Amino acid sequence: MSGAPEVLARFTPRRGMLVGMFLGMAMFTVAAAGTLLTVDAEALRQGPAFGRQALWLVLVACPVFGADMLARIIRRTPNLVATEEGVVLRSILGFTPPIPWPRISAITPVVIGKKAFLGIYLEDPRETLAGFGIGMRLMHVRSHDSRVANITLRAFHLGANPVEAAGVLERIRVERRAP
Repeated sequence: MSGAPEVLARFTPRRGMLVGMFLGMAMFTVAAAGTLLTVDAEALRQGPAFGRQALWLVLVACPVFGADMLARIIRRTPNLVATEEGVVLRSILGFTPPIPWPRISAITPVVIGKKAFLGIYLEDPRETLAGFGIGMRLMHVRSHDSRVANITLRAFHLGANPVEAAGVLERIRVERRAP
């Protein structure tokens, strides 16, 4: 019987946080559009190039990220899923290929700059992450060094405490690696 792999755990950001971020994206978009429509074109040309570029970047990027957040609110799409095959991460670019359990050496909470993160350590980061596209690597990967957490997620990405999430995922990892 084929089909989607069984989901063992899933971590979805809280709706309230996503709604707040969606509203923020909408406000930035409206503010950028309003500025571009009301400020004199000559004044914009004479102003700093960085200001014009930032306004256009906000006008293009915020609606895209806002639409993604709206889809996440409606669909309750998780950012991290543990399946029989391994760990799958999600971003605006879509889902990563599964990181197989045997390629994960540990999943532990880590503290970076006084903040708690869920840290995923890979056996051979370069080989494992080679299957990710450049965009996925930029979105998800913190380091290619096997001595540090290669992938990190904060509580707001998980919708859960990183310490509790690490406990659940490490238990699954140990069970999946057992012969």
